[in-house]
Amino acid sequence: MFFVIVFVVFGLFTSLIQSLCPNNVPVLFPGVVLENQHVSPRLHEQKQFCLSGLKPNSQYEVRLNFPGTAPANFVLNFVDSIPTNQHRSLKDTEKIIFWTNDKGQIDNHEVPLLQIDTMPLGVSHSHEIEQREIVFNIVLEVLYLGGVPFDAFNLIIFAVVFLILAVYLSVRIITPTLLLNTYEYHPINDLNPDAHLQ
Repeated sequence: MFFVIVFVVFGLFTSLIQSLCPNNVPVLFPGVVLENQHVSPRLHEQKQFCLSGLKPNSQYEVRLNFPGTAPANFVLNFVDSIPTNQHRSLKDTEKIIFWTNDKGQIDNHEVPLLQIDTMPLGVSHSHEIEQREIVFNIVLEVLYLGGVPFDAFNLIIFAVVFLILAVYLSVRIITPTLLLNTYEYHPINDLNPDAHLQ
């Protein structure tokens, strides 16, 4: 019964959010990956996403991942906003970082729209390759501690545990073994006790 109530409330919340967003615009929630989105760079296609579920006074990152072989350039900006310089381009990733105000809004827009502009990059010998759509994934993530996504905390915890284990093993096992091996028994030292002084 509890799960039915949660499901109904989530459905009502989702329909309310989608009613605030323009028609046919996908909704991005924090921590949810929208996979297999399509765009055609040869047509200079634009795609928009409605950002929802933003908390007040928080830092967020929208990350767009696409195949490294894609002949396109992606630009992320908010609709009706001043272009920001908080972009970062990697080999097959575009991202934009932003803060929300005390009302959970971006630039005082109640429903922020993220626009993705695509531009062709290079020329192909095949017309079919030029007209091919590019498939990409997009995610909205909350950033903690000045810019660390939640997914990175697993890696940080693993690295700290590995470092503690390495220090423990070096102190308890490796160091005593090395100290025992530094003094080797030589029969000549027993015959002449002053041999080590020479």
